[in-house]
Amino acid sequence: MPTLINTITTVISVPEDFLTIQEALDSAEVGYTIHVSPGIYFENIQWPDIDGLKLIGSGPDSTIIDGNQTNRVIEVDDDASPPSEISGFTITNGNTTGRGGGIEIEMTGDILLSNLVISNNQASSGGGIVVEGIGGAWMGEAHVTVENVVFSGNHATGNGGGFSAHEDFVSTLFKSVTFANNTADGSGGGMDFYSMGNYAVILNSIIWNNTPDNLYGPHLFPYFSNIENGYDGVEIMNSDPLFVSDQDLRLQAESPCIDAGSAYINVDIDPTLMIPGEMWMEGVMVDLTPAFYGGNAPDMGAYESPYTAPLSLNEEISPLEYRLYPPYPNPFNPFTTLRYDLQKDGHVHITIYDILGKRVKTLINSRQTAGYRSVQWNARNDAGTAVSPGVYLYTIETGDPSTSPAHSFRQTRKMVLMK
Repeated sequence: MPTLINTITTVISVPEDFLTIQEALDSAEVGYTIHVSPGIYFENIQWPDIDGLKLIGSGPDSTIIDGNQTNRVIEVDDDASPPSEISGFTITNGNTTGRGGGIEIEMTGDILLSNLVISNNQASSGGGIVVEGIGGAWMGEAHVTVENVVFSGNHATGNGGGFSAHEDFVSTLFKSVTFANNTADGSGGGMDFYSMGNYAVILNSIIWNNTPDNLYGPHLFPYFSNIENGYDGVEIMNSDPLFVSDQDLRLQAESPCIDAGSAYINVDIDPTLMIPGEMWMEGVMVDLTPAFYGGNAPDMGAYESPYTAPLSLNEEISPLEYRLYPPYPNPFNPFTTLRYDLQKDGHVHITIYDILGKRVKTLINSRQTAGYRSVQWNARNDAGTAVSPGVYLYTIETGDPSTSPAHSFRQTRKMVLMK
């Protein structure tokens, strides 16, 4: 029988409760988690119309869903409720003349795809994965997070060998992914984001040896990534990642991708770059503690290496300029994080005001050393009382403009506390 974890979440185990993943999904109820034990499961899964399901494997090395070259491995059509999460599997040997050989998802809303290996799948577009937004009269937005996923050896007879955002209004955040050795007969051997209103933010990733090209689409925003032949973005590398082999996409000890990512990334996309109606991410942050990576910084790609790059004694570790970032989340209730960069040591004031300019809370009033810093606000004032929902301003001040104007800084941003 399914295991009662609490009053909200129930777990069904495969093969303990049901022999197949399909049977477990069909027997689930709203909010259930399907946990799959290690093994090879030859299935072509049709997702049911049940809200909030999570499909969790025991890890891609041990839990494999094999489509046996007969159809897609997982299909979520527009009559089904999309999953909230799929993680912990190898998805392989999917084959269809339609879209999405490994996983095909028609959806609006949010989904997390994590800790996956998507390999050796084929389709007309999105050989590995296709996510299709819903346009026309039923227009909605699909928000996809793809984290610690390997795309390798997938093929599209059209566009998007590894991943394709099809139809309209699909926004995707790729974090620590590897696209390698994927192919397309059209464009976007790695990924295709050409449809109206589709865009992707790419962080700490490797995109290498995909043909005929790695990336296809006008609205792709990479940060701290290694992209073959380079790409316009922030801290983009163009160096052989030194995979162990074409089949083993872990990093050799000498790889330039080791410790080359960033533990803290603020995504600040200019909305004027977006076409009308398109989603965009302002102030989306990635903030990793050392528990999430080894070494001096995160590696690029899906595999965190056991190796560490040496830290030069002459390496500049302080920010090059002062900066106050947008709050995250925003709007919020009741917690939000305020990030800021200090170029020099100095006394720092961070103060919160209401929309009328009345001081609400002094968050920081102390001397701090240069570096990348943050502080959290819990929506309470100096007296410890919860404040009312509404618009608030926060200001950072550091240095003395009368004595050292080059090393003084003042900036104000806005945030919204929800009910």
